[in-house]
Amino acid sequence: MSQTGNDIDVYEPPNPAIALGIFVLGVLLLVVLVAALVANWQTFVTTSNLLIHILVLLAVIAIPGLLIAVGLYKGYLAWMRIRYAREDLLARQDERRRANEEHETRLHLLRTRLPADERGNRSFVYDERSRHVIEVHSGNYIANVPHTYAPRFDSRDSSTRAREEQQQLLPAAGQLHIPTFAELLASGEVGPGQRDMLFCFEIVQDEITGQVTISPIRGAINEQHTQLIVAGSQSGKTTYMANNIAQATVLDTLFYIIDPHRNHPEKSISVKIAALKDWFILPPAMTHQEIMRVLSHATRLRDARIGGKPTPYDGYHIMFVVDEVPALMALQKASDKSIRKLSLDLALFMQSLGIQTAKFGLTGLFASQFATKEALGEIDFRDACMSQLIMRLHPTQAQAMRILGADAVREIPRFPKGHGFLLLSDSTEVRRVAASNVTAADLAYLARLLPPSPLVRGVKADRLHPENRSIIPMRDHTETPGFDAESGSNVDGKQVRNQIDPALQARLDELGMSEDALKRKVDQVIPLLGQNKADIMRAVWGVSPGKGKAYEQAEEEYALAMEVIRQNQMELRYGGRNASRQPGEEAH
Repeated sequence: MSQTGNDIDVYEPPNPAIALGIFVLGVLLLVVLVAALVANWQTFVTTSNLLIHILVLLAVIAIPGLLIAVGLYKGYLAWMRIRYAREDLLARQDERRRANEEHETRLHLLRTRLPADERGNRSFVYDERSRHVIEVHSGNYIANVPHTYAPRFDSRDSSTRAREEQQQLLPAAGQLHIPTFAELLASGEVGPGQRDMLFCFEIVQDEITGQVTISPIRGAINEQHTQLIVAGSQSGKTTYMANNIAQATVLDTLFYIIDPHRNHPEKSISVKIAALKDWFILPPAMTHQEIMRVLSHATRLRDARIGGKPTPYDGYHIMFVVDEVPALMALQKASDKSIRKLSLDLALFMQSLGIQTAKFGLTGLFASQFATKEALGEIDFRDACMSQLIMRLHPTQAQAMRILGADAVREIPRFPKGHGFLLLSDSTEVRRVAASNVTAADLAYLARLLPPSPLVRGVKADRLHPENRSIIPMRDHTETPGFDAESGSNVDGKQVRNQIDPALQARLDELGMSEDALKRKVDQVIPLLGQNKADIMRAVWGVSPGKGKAYEQAEEEYALAMEVIRQNQMELRYGGRNASRQPGEEAH
């Protein structure tokens, strides 16, 4: 509206009722025009030319559309007006509250503080509680508080950096005896009957005596959340991971393993924990195809748990273990588009584990020798890992984690094997810790103490805890479709079917295709299940739908591969126990 003098024009946003009216008018006009046009379509077509047809149709659409757009726009402006008005009201209320508090403070000072003397000392203070005037000696100031109030102020720097710098002064940390996994197992601290995780031991120093001791750090398995371990070579990283995995196995955890160094006899995490292979949902993945298979299976499991759908693994914690993360993230620079996509999908999945899946019983355990963003690819999942462990490492990499002070960064390259700094998800402090040593023989002994894995064919999941578990059997007929086709269910981790059905073999002979070739096709098709047939044909056989001979041949091979997958599923659902029975074994 326009005003005179020094007033300015003030913009008034439209009323919501007017915006709604314009929108409704536009919709009604559109309905009326379309109805009239449909009712008189024959007359309209025969009595006018093409140009008139186009103009009328544009008018029928444009005029109501303009009204609808205007209504929406004015409605948006009205909504913004209401929002801004509410924010302005809250700001005014806050300002009024602060003004009232300031006014009350000034009144209190006026009532209780008498004028100061020529030196600036307040000679008298009026105590409102006792209603007495207190004389204040020159140079002193008596606060208006009860005479019994005598606070003690202790100043102590409890910041993370101060704590780290104090821990650098532990002179005997390297000489401390850290209990081994075998000792903990013998004492009952870990193993069957264990109720929580013993993550590692904190190294602490008494402030008065200076004595250095260790204190176990324990907690529920879900308190660890997703953990990123950053450690150099020969720092104890693999041993720490094996310790975690072993204890998690006792606490009803199943695993996915991605291990690019699977074939290394000493540095492979999958070799280290081979005694626990019965608790692996799928065999450890090393090749691109195997990683794709594990990632596809784990993604479906994650989505099912988030969506509240039943899976064969309900009632079990799931841990997704990835070793040598930089080697996998470096694939984002590969020339092959599919490999780049695989690496990006893996990074996004790892990030999602830290952000949203801990509450659904799905966490990650990642190990890396580097911590810089350049080494970990385009997807920065470091902050998504709520727990972080930094072991012996180059200072540049340790500093990239952004949780250590300068002194700690300089000191960490001299740490003994198995020592590091730990930040758990439920803590705000970085702790100086040491991990227990564990050997493959220790894990083999632990495996013999545990009940059979629920993933072993013929063993129902509720055998583990029949008194307090009610879950879906892992390899029984209630298994959820979509998981059974990929999960290895034999103890040795091989595929379920090792023999091709005679009818399928005859069809293979007709096509001139070997059994191994068919199995390779099946392995390629499994990760792509859920996509349409044409996409699978392009990805596996490299052909597009058509009438060519190559497509017909590929289509027949596709049908054979799907038949093998269906037979695998049928065997897992209905023939698992019979198929796994050894000669001479009685049926139950």
